[in-house]
Amino acid sequence: RQLNKKLICGDCIKIDSRSELDILCADTGCEIELTGEDDVIFAVVEDGKILSYSGINDIDCDENSLEISVETAPLAREHGYGSSVVTALCEFIIGNGKKVLYKCSAENTASSALALKCGFELAGTRYSYVCGLK
Repeated sequence: RQLNKKLICGDCIKIDSRSELDILCADTGCEIELTGEDDVIFAVVEDGKILSYSGINDIDCDENSLEISVETAPLAREHGYGSSVVTALCEFIIGNGKKVLYKCSAENTASSALALKCGFELAGTRYSYVCGLK
């Protein structure tokens, strides 16, 4: 499958500056980090606030692929912002010669639907187990 590049909205921007991110996250409780010089996120911003963003996880999958994450503010969901930022980040990563991994819980049907909308194919099912004391 191919990325659905039509999903990228005009409000989606690339952020690769810690200072720019600090300004956008000020007074929001938003805790997004850019830790390395190559770190980048794509975000939909309105009135100086991040509504949705997608970034590269700290997890090193292998040399040729990167795992991404996406977050959308509850009041901004179902407007296409999540698919916009995911698609923009994927286009950036693929343009730099890497593959993209999108992982989510099998129970997270909204995230699964977003992945399919963006052009990902289901490669398997992930289960979560919790171990506790009785």
